[in-house]
Amino acid sequence: MGAEGGEQQRVRAEATDDQARNASVVAPEPSAREPSIVARGIRRPHTDTYLLILAMVLLGAIGDLLLRAGMLRVGAASLASPAAVIATLVHAFTTPEIWLGIGCLILFFVSYLLALARADYSFVSPAAATSYAVVAVLAWAVLGEVITPVRWIGIAVICAGVLLVSHTPPRTTQHH
Repeated sequence: MGAEGGEQQRVRAEATDDQARNASVVAPEPSAREPSIVARGIRRPHTDTYLLILAMVLLGAIGDLLLRAGMLRVGAASLASPAAVIATLVHAFTTPEIWLGIGCLILFFVSYLLALARADYSFVSPAAATSYAVVAVLAWAVLGEVITPVRWIGIAVICAGVLLVSHTPPRTTQHH
């Protein structure tokens, strides 16, 4: 019985080694009694990515709008001399809209970094292009800019491309 017991232990040890190797290759199946991710209140993995892209779109567009509004207050920049450029920059950096715009663009950049950490660049950058539509609407509604039909068509083409990209997985590469 001692030899048989030793043989059984060796077979169990080999089976355990095989299971450990296979566990690193194949993910275990979830238990039927284990609550689903949704039931536990955990969002789908891509939801955070889409929220970050939405933040990028809104913060980028609002930041750009504020920069434009600030520069409208400053007026046309003169490039006639270095002193004129410095005077324009000083005036710009004492305008509240410029600082609010910079703040929004810093938050945009943080959102962009976080989105890139979660999804492929080839997904994040095109998806963020929807900001072109938001910028155009804000420019028309807030700044009173005239958006020509050709511009609207161009923006629609960009948004159609974004729609196509949004139907692909956000991450196609392995995490490192």
